[in-house]
Amino acid sequence: MLEARSVAVVGASAREGSVGNQALVELLEGGFEGEIYPVNPKYEDILGLRVFPQLDAIGEPVDLVILGVSNALLEDQLRYAAEIGAGGAVIFASGYEEPREDGGPSLVERLSLVAAEFGSTYRIDPTARTITFVPLPAAASINVPKCSAARS
Repeated sequence: MLEARSVAVVGASAREGSVGNQALVELLEGGFEGEIYPVNPKYEDILGLRVFPQLDAIGEPVDLVILGVSNALLEDQLRYAAEIGAGGAVIFASGYEEPREDGGPSLVERLSLVAAEFGSTYRIDPTARTITFVPLPAAASINVPKCSAARS
């Protein structure tokens, strides 16, 4: 994560204040020298960067995937990140969802299962806005209370 040469931002957005926009701004203004790949099928260009409709459209190795998407999209996007061989993923999400009527696994449990399929484990705190790093494989998590809701 700390030595990433390429970063994909899934949920990249032109909407100021969104997680997807803020991630791009921080990478650009923070002096990141590697490749930045915004991913969102709704855009062609954000902040002067070409936007890809999905992760597998990048066609280049991605060291780190930042997931700035709604909880409803997290499971699939984490799976896509692992499938393209990303070195890790950072999840900006609360991880909270109402209990399922069918009694099925919670979002946190489903994300853990996806990570486990690819040899990783991680923890997400569903009671706080959380950033979770999911190395493929390994784990770390930090709480960030000021992170805005992910919308693209």
